[in-house]
Amino acid sequence: MKDRQITNLSGVFWGYVITILLPVFSSIMGATMGLSVAVGIVSSCNGFSRRKYPHLDSYQETFISCSTFFAANFSLTRAVIGLVAGTVLGYVSEVGGLMMANKEVN
Repeated sequence: MKDRQITNLSGVFWGYVITILLPVFSSIMGATMGLSVAVGIVSSCNGFSRRKYPHLDSYQETFISCSTFFAANFSLTRAVIGLVAGTVLGYVSEVGGLMMANKEVN
């Protein structure tokens, strides 16, 4: 569960970096191209970080948590609370499913 949280929070971090880079590149090359360049740079950095930190192994989780940051109206607090709650509920669901699978059905 700890590794999943780290991966989720890394996606929020990369989303935050995109919002920091966006005004810089948008002022130079326009909104659409600026967003494309910012996302490209962040995606490359995300890929390189996976080589150095193997516990950040899931591109899908990073993408979803980055999208959660955007869906939370760029609020770090809302995104982190939602992702932590989702991880805890997923863990409880997994444990409950394993308990039900091990229980004998009469």
